[in-house]
Amino acid sequence: MERRTEQRSLAPRGGRLAALLVAAVALAGCRGDRVLTLTSTPPGATVRLDDEIVGVTPLDVPIDHYGTRLLTLYEPDSRLYSEPVELVAPWWTRFPVDILTELLLPIQLDDRQRVHVSLLPASGEEAEPITASFVEEAIRVRAEARAKADELDRARPLEAGAPPAPDPEPGPAPAPESEVGPGSDEGPR
Repeated sequence: MERRTEQRSLAPRGGRLAALLVAAVALAGCRGDRVLTLTSTPPGATVRLDDEIVGVTPLDVPIDHYGTRLLTLYEPDSRLYSEPVELVAPWWTRFPVDILTELLLPIQLDDRQRVHVSLLPASGEEAEPITASFVEEAIRVRAEARAKADELDRARPLEAGAPPAPDPEPGPAPAPESEVGPGSDEGPR
């Protein structure tokens, strides 16, 4: 009698087992919450993040991407607040560490960043001196530019036979003269 022994390869079972193990580890890892918490004094201010209305304070906004974002808060009885906010990515969200922390490790690392804004009353306070001086400087520069443009217009060589340009006077501008008069038999050339 002959005895036959069947030898089964462990390779298919081992391959399936390894694939199952890798899938279990990959599914066990999870990305933590990334949240920007916005509060204000007084509460109830409308919040815009990058020119998109996202809600009213207090508010939790999911962080989709890091970097500089424009935060604007406004409330009827308060001054408008609009400033850039820097959302800094934590170390565990940077490549290549994020592959390990978000996909392979079975722990959840949360990133919660907080911003609080104290809104100023809408009336009763003067504008900041920096703003006032900026506006004054802008008015001065504009006046200088207009004066220089007027000087250049007067200094420009006159075209042959053209009378010099009169100094501008306040009031309505004269209507342009047409080449063809009302009683003329000539048509447009």
